[in-house]
Amino acid sequence: MENKIINNYCLYYIPKSSEGLSDVLMIYFGENKNVTKREIKDNLILLKKEEELIGVVIVNFSYYAKIKINGTIFLPNSFLLNVINNVLININVELLEKENSGFIIGETIKKEEVNKMFRYEVSLGNKVINTESSFDIPLNSLVVIALENTYLMPQRMIFGYKDKDGYQVNGRICTYEDLQMEVENAFLPILIYEDSLSIGQDFFLTEEKVDA
Repeated sequence: MENKIINNYCLYYIPKSSEGLSDVLMIYFGENKNVTKREIKDNLILLKKEEELIGVVIVNFSYYAKIKINGTIFLPNSFLLNVINNVLININVELLEKENSGFIIGETIKKEEVNKMFRYEVSLGNKVINTESSFDIPLNSLVVIALENTYLMPQRMIFGYKDKDGYQVNGRICTYEDLQMEVENAFLPILIYEDSLSIGQDFFLTEEKVDA
């Protein structure tokens, strides 16, 4: 029987510490569902909403691989995915794939202030989406957009919605806090000034540089 593939999930790592549950990797794919039941199987904790499996916790993850991160892993590399899938395949859980992080660089091309909020049209290169923010961001700024159905962390998936005026929002303008980036004021939106980054590019994608 061929294993199914999960493309939309969140990886969250808690490194080893002297307190509480640590050195664990949480794989969450339950959208924003609450965990109501936990089952232990070998070195795994199965997270369920009633009888529906919505996540898996791999305990003592450094036994399989060592990673230097604390929190969400936005774009795991192929080595890490292979390690995880070799664990999941033994319990008949769908395998993980990840082609992009869901965090795309966009350009603000239109702005409107309504009820102390700012509505933006943001170009992602191949399409334009609507979003909003409490911050007044200059036009033609490059920002990081979390697309619909993208996780910031477990149980925090970005959904499209309509505000009270019926304005459709299709993504989130990310702050430094959203992406776990340590700066003095983490609640500000991320504005990009790097020439190497362009509209439509995956913010977390690492490009291989080849000498000419």
